[in-house]
Amino acid sequence: MTQPSIKVGMIAEETGVLSIMGRANANVARMVVDEINAKGGLLGQKIELYLEDGATTDAVAQAKAAKLVAQNKVDVIFGGIYSSTRQAIKGPRRRGGQDTLYLPRAIRRAGMRPADLLHRSCAGAAARPAHSMADA
Repeated sequence: MTQPSIKVGMIAEETGVLSIMGRANANVARMVVDEINAKGGLLGQKIELYLEDGATTDAVAQAKAAKLVAQNKVDVIFGGIYSSTRQAIKGPRRRGGQDTLYLPRAIRRAGMRPADLLHRSCAGAAARPAHSMADA
């Protein structure tokens, strides 16, 4: 894998009232990235995962998303359990005149639903297997 890596940012609620789900989401993200990288990466590119704690607070999640874009220069951001948190994360997407990809929006533009690719771990969500991004 000599190509530049794909930098993936994730806002996980590792503290606060949703920490039990946020820690699980962070652990699953680590496992998925490790699995994809072990199989040669995504389209031959290694994935670097940057995890940030949203603290189950929209303002904190927004600040962490801004850090992921400005400091870590991630290519994509995903996360946010509450819909208000997802809205907060969408704000700081500009980097060097270009948008950082916000995963749910990009999936919809491709004519898919985020649920087609992602498993949501929130109360009432139907559990179903997610498609592997390594197979894409």
